[in-house]
Amino acid sequence: MRPGSTDPGRRYPAAVGIRLRPGLPADYPGFERWFPMLESGDPTPSAQRWRDELCGSSTVAEFDGRAVGYCMAQVFGRDGYIRHLVVEPEARRTGAGRALLLHVASEMTAAGCSSWRLNVRDDNAPALALYASLGLQVHHACTSLRFPPALVDRLATGVRSQDVVAPDGDQISGLEERFELPTGQLASSRAHPSGLVLALLGEEVGSWGVATFEHARQGSFPFRAESEETATALLHALRRHATGPEMGVVSEDVDAFTLRLIEAGARVPFRFVHMRGPL
Repeated sequence: MRPGSTDPGRRYPAAVGIRLRPGLPADYPGFERWFPMLESGDPTPSAQRWRDELCGSSTVAEFDGRAVGYCMAQVFGRDGYIRHLVVEPEARRTGAGRALLLHVASEMTAAGCSSWRLNVRDDNAPALALYASLGLQVHHACTSLRFPPALVDRLATGVRSQDVVAPDGDQISGLEERFELPTGQLASSRAHPSGLVLALLGEEVGSWGVATFEHARQGSFPFRAESEETATALLHALRRHATGPEMGVVSEDVDAFTLRLIEAGARVPFRFVHMRGPL
């Protein structure tokens, strides 16, 4: 699916003056401005990554003839995932954000999606209101954590390192179902040149967990675990792949684990919520 793949000259009457078109390699200077506005804490992807991986899944909004923002989205089976949505401050309240979302939603529906999801900072009231108006609801809270890899060495775990495995295809499908992840998301992470997937597949309640790790940004998302102990074991496994001065995870619904990392010295760049809704 390529959001924005319809006629690039099409105008949307609900947003006067807004023109949507597919993302292009030549949009990289704009992307360099927009990406930091996500406030994710991640470094801005290179022009090569924009060209090879991101622009093909992006729709750009123009207002009065100038590119003012973009939406990047992916399709995973029946789920659509809004990855990025940015509109420059001077173009907000023009309807550009809503036009981008409505357009991408129509593309997702055409691709067979019945639901969509996204992440947004929990203090971004205008965005939360916009998403709620389109039928999305808060599903759970998330905390972004960054820390030096050496911090992990101070966290005890009762799980053996050999119990953390690289799951096969059937196991990945089971993990996606267990943690309500979009179908194909883990396989996509594993197939990425900079990514890997690790998992715990226990037999007891609370002993399952899964984490991706992207070497390029030294970060893990999704990072899902059924208990603090499982989350800590996954973190130790990821630590062996950390090569930079800092690594990070996004903790979802494991409050004790989140608090443990913060008490150990991890910083919290931001908190956000995961929203879902029908299409």
